[in-house]
Amino acid sequence: MIKRVQHRKTLRLLIVDDSGLIRETLTSLCSLMPRLKVAGHAADGIEGMAAIREFKPDVVTLDIRMPRMNGIEVLQAIQAEKIDCKIIVLSAFTDEIYVKKCFELGAHYVFDKGTEFDQAMEVLRSL
Repeated sequence: MIKRVQHRKTLRLLIVDDSGLIRETLTSLCSLMPRLKVAGHAADGIEGMAAIREFKPDVVTLDIRMPRMNGIEVLQAIQAEKIDCKIIVLSAFTDEIYVKKCFELGAHYVFDKGTEFDQAMEVLRSL
């Protein structure tokens, strides 16, 4: 009997966060995940939208509180432009009102970066 091995494609990840430490940490951890390739980084929402358009990532990690254009505005732009990607919000701002708004605007997951970082990593591993 011949068994077919299914190869899951490599997913392109874009990290959008104003914290250099978070960007570096996510890049380092994701480099250990064979299915993920970090396609790029952005330090604010304007850079993030430009990178989303350029790299066409499969997955985006997104902070809410950023300069120039916040994560909520990025989610609105992604929705308006009908961009197809998985969005993982990873933020210190996880009050119920923010979480609800993120899900309304198409986020697939919302995690508190201070207390749920490991859960976000598990989701990334499982993609």
